Amino acid sequence: MLIFREYTSFIGKERRSIVNILEIFNTCKPPIDLLLELLPRLQPRYYSISSSPKLNENIISITVILTKYSIGDRLIKGVCTHYLSNLKAGDRTPIFVRKSTFRLPTRPQYPLIMIGPGTGFAPFRGFLQERSWQKSKGKQIGSIVLFYGCRHPEHDYIYQEEILKYKNDGIITDLALAFSRFQDTKVYVQHLIWEKRKLLWDLIQNNANIYVCGDARNMARDVQNTFLKVFQQIGGMDVEASQKFFKDLERQRRYQADVWS
Repeated sequence: MLIFREYTSFIGKERRSIVNILEIFNTCKPPIDLLLELLPRLQPRYYSISSSPKLNENIISITVILTKYSIGDRLIKGVCTHYLSNLKAGDRTPIFVRKSTFRLPTRPQYPLIMIGPGTGFAPFRGFLQERSWQKSKGKQIGSIVLFYGCRHPEHDYIYQEEILKYKNDGIITDLALAFSRFQDTKVYVQHLIWEKRKLLWDLIQNNANIYVCGDARNMARDVQNTFLKVFQQIGGMDVEASQKFFKDLERQRRYQADVWS
């Protein structure tokens, strides 16, 4: 137990890699072939596509945040995000597209409820591009409610100009912005969902599809719990019925979550 605690403190909390350990214990000089054999392989990093092929079938966009933080005097950088940020025009890198069920409904007239704080907005950028394209082709499109959140509107409000243009063009019919560091009281997307509970319930009754993208540990759970409260208060359901209704939405793919931890 003592060894485990020491390991957790020295390796886990300090986020030390094998390179860091070899630098500290510099008398340890394992053969390079043994070292390569023991090093774990990097796993693929998955990113939501933040563009629609309807706009340009030859371009795929992704939206990432550069991971960077300090532990003591060491600067820790995200492996993949910094690799991507250092690529130059013309560089090549291996990628693949994974099939996803996180997609728009086949009928463009169905309403959308999209919840995507931070980089969770990424797939919804593609959704908005596609709905805009559908509208330009004369198709009737359903209303879109977008819940977007970040810390401060002047610091990390990504795609602000695009989002506001979609709102002005009528693609987004209702825009709810949650800023957690802008005012004295922290506001998160689940708070705004609760404020708009009557509107959301009406949309759900009219075949709305709900999409949630972002943090799995807190945001996605809080959003789900808020919807359960909406079903109970506005829909008049008890706890058991609200949970069943939620499961039915998931089964029908009318409530989809693309989340990560």
